Amino acid sequence: MPKTNITQALAALLLSTAAIVGCGKPDPTDRYVRPDEVTDFVKLFQTNCSGCHGAEGEMGPAPPLNDSLFQAIVSDEQLHDTIANGRPNTLMPAFANSNGGALTPEQVKIVVAGIRETWKASDAFSSNLPPYQVSADDPAGLRNADVASGKELFHTSCAKCHGDAGVGEEDGAGPLDDPSLARLMSDIELRRFIITGRPDLKMPDFATMGKQSHTGEPFTSEQISDITAYVRSLQKPGAVAAQRQVDQETAN
Repeated sequence: MPKTNITQALAALLLSTAAIVGCGKPDPTDRYVRPDEVTDFVKLFQTNCSGCHGAEGEMGPAPPLNDSLFQAIVSDEQLHDTIANGRPNTLMPAFANSNGGALTPEQVKIVVAGIRETWKASDAFSSNLPPYQVSADDPAGLRNADVASGKELFHTSCAKCHGDAGVGEEDGAGPLDDPSLARLMSDIELRRFIITGRPDLKMPDFATMGKQSHTGEPFTSEQISDITAYVRSLQKPGAVAAQRQVDQETAN
């Protein structure tokens, strides 16, 4: 065989061998990563959180996380506790693997830090905001709440969307008198909605609703607890019918 042909043959053999070896070498980025080894916030959020809270932290069935007012009132400890331990009487599960969830302690910290970094609290909010949690043993502050005060505040600021006694409006917001809501929404979650509203659903926050009420001022922490207690009273079986009868007798 002529020398030129031998050289060409050897070159072709080397190239084909290199191609075979190159194709067979795994890309490090394609390596399987065990779920408990994932440290990327985006992947953790997409896998565990976006199904309920939305891919961008909003427009999901669960409360939005990209709400800067929520970020302003909730502490890192409260956020960590919610993710790790879930929320009783809601659809929010416990994600810490010590509670049967899928996340390691380090991953829970990554999710908390990622939420904080991705959706930061606005500097526009004053420091005088109602607390997300009133106390550890009475989170929503219902122990000393005034239901009658809550009813008056509800009627002057909430009823135009949710209807009298929370029965809902055809062109407004949904009803609040369904007893099943008490099993799907915890007291602290209801309080949170009154504070932050649902900007993704056009529900105003505590400051806007308060200014629309007979007080003309943003709701105080106590007033928010009063409204929470009143809404809870509507969710007891037969409560709405009884309330309508009282209202009718009062009107007469």
